[in-house]
Amino acid sequence: MNSGISKDGILNIVPPNSIDAEKALLSAILIDNSQANSVLGIINPEDFYDSVNAKIFRIISKLSEKNEPIDIITILHSLEKEQDSPDNSSDFNYGNYLTSLFELPAGLFNIEQYSKIVKEKSTLRNLINASNKIRQKCYEQNEDIENIIDFTEKTIFDATQKDAPKNYAEVYPLIIDYFKKLTSKKSDNDVITGIHSGLNYLDEYTNGFQPSDLIIIAGRPSMGKTALSLCIAKNIAVKKIPVAFFSLEMSKEQLATRLLAMTAKIDSSFLRRGKIHNPDIENIHKALEILEDIPIYIDDSAGITVTELRAKTRRLKREKNIELVIIDYLQLMRASHNIESREQAIAEISRSLKGLAKELNIPVIALSQLNRMVESRQDRKPQLADLRESGAIEQDADLIMFVYREEVYKKDTENKGVAELIIGKQRNGPTGIVKLSYIDKYTSFENLAYEDREAYI
Repeated sequence: MNSGISKDGILNIVPPNSIDAEKALLSAILIDNSQANSVLGIINPEDFYDSVNAKIFRIISKLSEKNEPIDIITILHSLEKEQDSPDNSSDFNYGNYLTSLFELPAGLFNIEQYSKIVKEKSTLRNLINASNKIRQKCYEQNEDIENIIDFTEKTIFDATQKDAPKNYAEVYPLIIDYFKKLTSKKSDNDVITGIHSGLNYLDEYTNGFQPSDLIIIAGRPSMGKTALSLCIAKNIAVKKIPVAFFSLEMSKEQLATRLLAMTAKIDSSFLRRGKIHNPDIENIHKALEILEDIPIYIDDSAGITVTELRAKTRRLKREKNIELVIIDYLQLMRASHNIESREQAIAEISRSLKGLAKELNIPVIALSQLNRMVESRQDRKPQLADLRESGAIEQDADLIMFVYREEVYKKDTENKGVAELIIGKQRNGPTGIVKLSYIDKYTSFENLAYEDREAYI
């Protein structure tokens, strides 16, 4: 371990670094520009310990984005156009330094190893900085232990991400990226940009579940909120997209039974009673083949706090790379603090879930109960005002959908087996109604046949 003047001033120990690997990486790119493509998605300028190397790599990244040649002349030209220098040495001879890099005996085929070394050293430095922040937070002793644990989880999570977190972005590259996604989808005859729910008419209406969105599925008891969310989880997971399912009401075993029933298309009550007929055996075997490797991760911890949920979700993101979180249901969660007002507690939970969706850049679906006011109206169709403690939920959510089945109230209705998803709020799209098929004995939702469905604003 080398001693000296530390960048962070801790114990006079030089933070982890490998200047040789940084130079070798830059040298390989200078000699063969095509090598840049293999590292630009992995390495950021912030990963370099040496400020001169960091600045050169930042210039290389910009040249690569513009599809311009990367050589000593183009790098020097870009440097001349910049006013500031990260090493505060205006007389630093970048020309001689770049020439020395070009003449290094670096192995072109070792660039991935060089980038790995640079990234590992950067992560170690990030962890040192993170541990210093955590230590300071612990010494202050002015926050609840759950908040400190949440801070620790988030700080470590941020420090160990593959890409350094950036809180800013230039707008033009964002527009170009979005346009590329659209044109790519169009060529694939697929214009849905988010995660497909497997319910086609819902996807047409919402454009799929979008990253960083908080999605609320609300309804009165027995409307099928859990069944719908489990159906969505299954449809997504069969495409090998990992899903986290936090069930605060039903056990893992109950959810597994429902999942098997809806996949095998057998009466869930038969499964619960162990009353399986011979014709069902083949369907169960087929369902088991489908469900064998689907990446759904169920946590049935009761009374979980929002802080605990965030910590578990970060861990699942890190270990399983989950791309969707489902919570059943919001009102059963506890706030991280002792808040007397239930409305304030729900506000904290709602705000935290939206923050989690943004932090992990994945959709978060939270189920929600409705208050009894909906029962007093003649049509009993839910509205935004029917959400329990609705103020914060309505504000934080990007998409709010209400599950409504007329047959719950009218046993002799002509709409038996038909469910309505009432889209009460959609931040980036229309409101309206999507109709689905509901199969009660399988506790499952499916697409309606085209001639039976009605989706309108």
